[in-house]
Amino acid sequence: MKKTMIIGAACCAMLLTACGKGQGNDSGADTLVSVATSDSISAAYGSMAGGYIGGELKNYAMYMGQEYDRAEFMKGVQAVMSHQHPDAYIAGLSTGLRIHQDVKEMEKQGVQVDRAVLLKALKAAIMADSLNDSVTRRASETYQTLMTAVQNAAREREELRKAGSPEAVKNVKTAEAYINKLRKDNPNIQQTQSGLYYSFEKMGQSGALPKATDRLIVDYVGKHIDGKVFDESKGAMMQPAQMIPGFKEALMMMTPGATATFYIPGNLAYGANGQPQAGIGPMEMLVFDVTLVANDSQTPAEAEPAK
Repeated sequence: MKKTMIIGAACCAMLLTACGKGQGNDSGADTLVSVATSDSISAAYGSMAGGYIGGELKNYAMYMGQEYDRAEFMKGVQAVMSHQHPDAYIAGLSTGLRIHQDVKEMEKQGVQVDRAVLLKALKAAIMADSLNDSVTRRASETYQTLMTAVQNAAREREELRKAGSPEAVKNVKTAEAYINKLRKDNPNIQQTQSGLYYSFEKMGQSGALPKATDRLIVDYVGKHIDGKVFDESKGAMMQPAQMIPGFKEALMMMTPGATATFYIPGNLAYGANGQPQAGIGPMEMLVFDVTLVANDSQTPAEAEPAK
């Protein structure tokens, strides 16, 4: 994240002389404000703006953990202020700074930005005699698609790194030992192709299985493998599509009236990130006792009573 410095200042206009030749006007020119007053305003504004900016620089250093080189910072300010640049040039500088921030963000995500290539495409679009909305739209779609792929790849790399952490590896091994012992003691525990383990205590009604977008009424208790409860609810309204992968798969295996226990491996639960606020570690297996009370989306024909 980056912090943008926005400096606001209110300026007070003082009309000290009448229009035309100013009385007691130190400059001797047609102006409303004397040189002495103008100098006082200039100094006051400089001190005011400098104080605001100095405060923002300190906040930036605290927020980011690093401080700007103030001498280099002033060089940038002076580059703009030391000459009477045309407004278009100043606007170009401002735009260039915004693009520079975007480039820095891309580079943080691993993109090797070729500034010459970027500037060539930028100049071609800006200097074109007419705007071509379709070209701009296609470029935007290409940029968004490529950056999404870059971000997804970065996220996957980070997930793999976290999955290899000592805590995650320990949780996976603990889960494997736990489920292997359970299956040895209870041969009714089955495994799906995805790796979800389950055992039905009670089968539900005959009829269609839930769809991912159905509204289900569910009673459940979520536990760690040591039996400690981290979440529970009665009559919760759920859509399978909105659940973690293992819970989604579990709900879509049940019909109303069914009761089952599901053992969800870490990769089908909260993955390498875990859920720290709920006390769930990286790659931790979770156990859910679930009863599907009703499918609020099914018609009577889809949910036939068990015979």
